[in-house]
Amino acid sequence: AAALFFWSPPSARPTGAQRPKIFDLALFLGPVGLLSLAGIMRATAFVSFGSAMPLYLVHVRGFAPDAAVIGATLATYGIASATAGMLSGLLEQRVGRVRLVVGSMLLAAPVLALVLTLAPGSLAYFAVIAAGAMLTNASVPLLVVSAQDLAPHAVGTASGMLMGFTWGIAGVAYIGFGAVQAWLGLVPALLASFAFLWPAAVLSGVVLVRQRARWSA
Repeated sequence: AAALFFWSPPSARPTGAQRPKIFDLALFLGPVGLLSLAGIMRATAFVSFGSAMPLYLVHVRGFAPDAAVIGATLATYGIASATAGMLSGLLEQRVGRVRLVVGSMLLAAPVLALVLTLAPGSLAYFAVIAAGAMLTNASVPLLVVSAQDLAPHAVGTASGMLMGFTWGIAGVAYIGFGAVQAWLGLVPALLASFAFLWPAAVLSGVVLVRQRARWSA
């Protein structure tokens, strides 16, 4: 592998290509930045569910901290969310990118809220968790691809903004939700985090529809 690396000819920079910037302010202030903001709101809902559900099951539903239902809840949530990421590309061909991104996030909020009304450990409980996780995460790869399409001159930066940046900011935002949980309680805080999916859906839809109109013009 090392020999192939040293013997391979140097790749030439395409004519007219621009050297990537360390920090591209225009990228943050443009449509990619708006998609990142939508991604932060989506990730906030996702992180809040995964982080607060064990607390909800212990302090609201009365389960022991080592109850099997807690691990099963998180496992179902994680597996379903990963599956959604793999299936979204196939669904995009049938449903369309805008419909899938917007529709999945709009539906995810009430589905996640429905989980709080069901008996933990029941079949319906796990089925709704799986559905909520898939709806919450279905838009992730599509948002990343959309950001890459919007910034062909900075594909790596655009991808990073929709992946590491959004997840990192969402993790920090959850710290603030800890204060909301202490002030309002776990259930209102969870519902508030799920509600972030609605403005995320609207913002994503506006950006994607505008760009689709420009590309077709």
